[in-house]
Formats: sequence, structure tokens, C-alpha cells
Amino acid sequence: MQTTQTPIERLQALLPDVFEPQAKTGELYLKFHLGSSLTALIPLIQVVETLRISAHQISPIPNMPTSVLGLMSHQGKILWALDLSKLIEVPQKDIRSRQYDIIVVEVMLGDGQESNSQFLGLHVPQIQGTLRMNPEELMPPFQGIVPGLAPYLQGQFQWQDESLFLLNVDAVCSAKSLYVHTSSS
Repeated sequence: MQTTQTPIERLQALLPDVFEPQAKTGELYLKFHLGSSLTALIPLIQVVETLRISAHQISPIPNMPTSVLGLMSHQGKILWALDLSKLIEVPQKDIRSRQYDIIVVEVMLGDGQESNSQFLGLHVPQIQGTLRMNPEELMPPFQGIVPGLAPYLQGQFQWQDESLFLLNVDAVCSAKSLYVHTSSS
């Protein structure tokens, strides 16, 4: 004789995590491609929003470093749009895109007061989503990394046979190459 399950009992059997959620451990990170074979993370707490915008929404500014795409408007604010790969000297193909994946981050300037925060748009080749990692599993970056990347790393995680590099957003946003102006002579 077969017992008949109520719809709720069937749902409980099919979706046990909804009815008895497991405690999630670790911190949330935004995962994205930084180069052809390089995957990086940013703590989700520093991410304001992710966007996909068209290229014409960024206004180029003359005589700026190549890592500076220009200015963009976001939620009534004007912010700098930076090419993250160029900024931290990660080699990638120079492809002109009609759309940009942008990670809007908030960076604290000076003594960390709210009034001293700056919003920046970081262009990355591809945003992959979020990932939960345990901070205790963070390892120092290995020696064979791209030389320009080292000053911007907090460490790396191993996840499913993949190295994920944790970026220090504050170090990225204070990169010396941002403050080198080019001249049109």
C-alpha cells in the first residue's frame, strides 16, 4: 500500500534546505575573471553594485592613464571608471567592447570616516557571481603570479582545483599608475 504525501511533505522531501536551513559559514566574495586564466575575488562587503553598461555611458577624459576609462554616472553620482586589468598590469587581449561589466566599490579615504568615502567603477572582463569562502583558508599568494599583481593581493584561496586571488580593493584604488598623467605633446 502506498502512502499519499501532502504537497508540503513532498516539498520538504525535495527542498530540505528550505525547511531546515544549514548554517552557512565563511564570508561572501564577488568572483570575476581578471585575465584569460586569472580569477579574482573582492569581499562582497566592499561591493556596492555590479552593472553591465554600454560603452557610450562612459565619458573618456583626455590625458589620463590608460587604466582610466573615464567618468560615468551612477545613481546621481559621478564616478571614475577604471580598467582593473590595466590598472594592476594583468595581461589580457585589448578588445574594444560595446558593453562593460562594472563592479562599483566603495573605498574609504583618509581616516575611514563616512564623509571620506569614494565610489569607483572597476571594469572586469566577466563577473561570475558570489562565492562563500572561509577566511581561515586564505593562503599567501604563490611565487609564480603576474609581477604587477603582487602589491594588490591579500592572498589566495584554493577552490575546486582553481586558484582564486583575493584583491585588496584599497590598494587597487590607490595604485600609483592612477596618478601618472600623460601629456599630449
